[in-house]
Amino acid sequence: MALPFPSGEASQPRLILGLSSGTSADGVDLALIRVEGSGGDRKVEFLAGEMREMPASLRARVQAASEWGVSDLASAHYELGVFFGMAGQDFLADRGFPIQEIDFAGSHGQTVWHHDGDPAAGTLQIGAHSVTAFHLGLPVIGDFRWADLAVGGQGAPISSWADWVLHRNACPKFSILNLGGISNVSVLQGNSNPRAWDTGPANGPIDFLAEHFFQSPFDDDGHFSAQGRVSTEVVQALLADTWFDRPVPRSTGLERFGAPFAQQALSLFNKHALSATPVDIMASVTEAVAFSIANSLAKEGLSAAPVYVCGGGASNSFLCSRIAAHLDLDSLLPYSDLGWNPDLREAVAFALLADAFVQGESTTFAETTGAKKAALLGAFHPVPVLDRP
Repeated sequence: MALPFPSGEASQPRLILGLSSGTSADGVDLALIRVEGSGGDRKVEFLAGEMREMPASLRARVQAASEWGVSDLASAHYELGVFFGMAGQDFLADRGFPIQEIDFAGSHGQTVWHHDGDPAAGTLQIGAHSVTAFHLGLPVIGDFRWADLAVGGQGAPISSWADWVLHRNACPKFSILNLGGISNVSVLQGNSNPRAWDTGPANGPIDFLAEHFFQSPFDDDGHFSAQGRVSTEVVQALLADTWFDRPVPRSTGLERFGAPFAQQALSLFNKHALSATPVDIMASVTEAVAFSIANSLAKEGLSAAPVYVCGGGASNSFLCSRIAAHLDLDSLLPYSDLGWNPDLREAVAFALLADAFVQGESTTFAETTGAKKAALLGAFHPVPVLDRP
């Protein structure tokens, strides 16, 4: 019996659904694209997209992942698989796209662990792809990061190949800055291989403090941080972390630069007996985040090149203004200027990575993850229901 593997005919157009849930676990981003061609010559058209909120109870479970036992992990793996599949099915139905017209889906899953520089420590994205495939009614390509780890890469960032496909000729040289829980950057220069790395913290510690002090899931447009006074002493201590001196490409996770980074700031204020209000602490952490990002770009010779910003942090105008100030730029440029939705960049990227898997194309670069060999990223998960006579 032949496996129901998607057609790899590059000359035929494919309709692909991308699904991505970021480290904030607020929901799943969905993007439907039409793709034709292969390699860097792909023609890609955005058809529809949106974010579907994650149920509050499931989000709370994901945010407590560091406290899980094995049974918690297994049940969350299943529950997220159902959520992703049902969200995709409902999205396609609501937008009027018959499931029979969609070729396959690419699902990143939900990251609950990522190593801090040692690939042997692994990475973990959950949301069982076979369960997603069943509820979605489509084959799913997932598990994108492990093949990169297998060939010596960091397993992140891996969206840079999609950036290269879509945007490499937008400017002679520029960067795309993704402000998620962690900040990462893609550097594009025509047909040259992209470069990419994690710069360090972004929304992770800021969100933690917003919840800690104000019971708010994030600092809306930097409202809290903009009111505070920055402690230079605390900022300098936070930036003394030797991780910032690691060569690129590099990667990290919220295990280092989420709650622990915010808690370090709280400890520093207490240690030095500094008088501070909650907004002062948030302003200081935001300043440390902004400087770390700008300094990482500047050290790689990118301080004068255009910077297009996307991810949840792109909505934090205060954070973006501080990054721009440290780069001596008037402002960061909106990713939408490149013609694509900044909130759906990752969902589009995983749809394209799924297409590359089906086409048998490598999407790894030594310059983005440190991978020592070209690798086929992903694994195939068919709809687990066989028609029987």
